[in-house]
Amino acid sequence: MKSRPPLVIKMTYVGAWDADVVLIIGAFNLLRPWVVKNVLNERKDELLKHLDDKELAPDAHNYGRTFNLAGGGSLIWLSEYRPTIFVHEAMHAVQHMLTSKATPLSEDTAEAYGYLMQHLYKSLAPNRKGA
Repeated sequence: MKSRPPLVIKMTYVGAWDADVVLIIGAFNLLRPWVVKNVLNERKDELLKHLDDKELAPDAHNYGRTFNLAGGGSLIWLSEYRPTIFVHEAMHAVQHMLTSKATPLSEDTAEAYGYLMQHLYKSLAPNRKGA
């Protein structure tokens, strides 16, 4: 039987919006050590502040969380990959990225939101079909 790696990590850079989105799939308790080891400078401090916030900690009914960062980037955490949870959390990342760049959702900007969701799905969703 194949064992799953403790964390699955994928990242995409969205050049048009100058922001990164990182997807991490795995146990929440492994997220903090990964951030300490792999994230640099003020991003590390910002993420650790989020991770240490008891209000943001997942509970038994929470399978994902999006941590929004200054400048429009986000870290999406999923306990396991579930397509509907991924899409839900990716929408939070898209909303954060575009509103942080003064592009709130409206009839005029809906297409940009759609293209960005499509990009995150194609870039980050594991085992995607029909992309």
